[in-house]
Amino acid sequence: MLSGAALAAMPSTAQAQPAAEPHRVVTVPCSGSALGTAVKAANVIPATLRLAPKCSYRITATLTVSGDVALLGGPGTAITPATAFTGRLLDVTSTGKLSVRGISILSGTGNSGDEGIGIRNAGNLVLNFVTISGNTANNGSGAGLSNLQNATASIAHTLIVGNNATGSSAASTGRGGGIINGGNLTITDSRLFANTVEDGGGAIDTLPTGTTHIVQSTLDHNVAAGSGGGVFNSGTTSLDHTLIVRNHADVSGGGIFQNSGTITVNQSITNDNTPDNCAPPNSVPGCTG
Repeated sequence: MLSGAALAAMPSTAQAQPAAEPHRVVTVPCSGSALGTAVKAANVIPATLRLAPKCSYRITATLTVSGDVALLGGPGTAITPATAFTGRLLDVTSTGKLSVRGISILSGTGNSGDEGIGIRNAGNLVLNFVTISGNTANNGSGAGLSNLQNATASIAHTLIVGNNATGSSAASTGRGGGIINGGNLTITDSRLFANTVEDGGGAIDTLPTGTTHIVQSTLDHNVAAGSGGGVFNSGTTSLDHTLIVRNHADVSGGGIFQNSGTITVNQSITNDNTPDNCAPPNSVPGCTG
């Protein structure tokens, strides 16, 4: 039997694991340039950036997150483009980890072919009590959010409203007015409202590589000039206790268009969409035209 001294000398599993580096807390004054500088520093040393309430941070360049960064706002905190700046507002690289709470991401305008004008995520993204609104993807997709293949995004208590993706199916653009998802995406207790798209997926378009879980949320008054006013699915989508109501598509699938892949429905309602609730007929379990 080992002595007490010998046992004490043995490294424990907990001791063998390196401790996670704690976040510094940095207060960022109401300045777009100050926010850009703070994000660059936080990419090197993890930090929670505390943004000023009632402040619009007018940025002149995309905020690129490649490290471990948290953005914490207060009432009226927003990130918006400065005059004449076009391009996405936030870009999370494959090494990036971004958490956003209590901030609005507003009024970005993409260059031709850009996607994810509010946020493009290739890494790990968490949104809580966030508004993504008024972003436009010119001849692009995912005006509010583009969640790329192999990326993970978790959205809760968030409003995605009034974003617009333009383009055409021939150019493989104009998809996902609110969100285009090619990775792993979970949406909980949120609302996707009045987003518009030139092709498919007024609120959200799930690509063949994408998995989308929508829980206790509402998708309403979204519009697609093609199909899928609320949802356009080519991957894997699940709807759980979710409302898809009063959406519109010019072609078919006012509520949901099941292009390919699989879709599951649990205690959800798809109703009062035009010209129909779901298309093709009988493609969405429990949904009638």
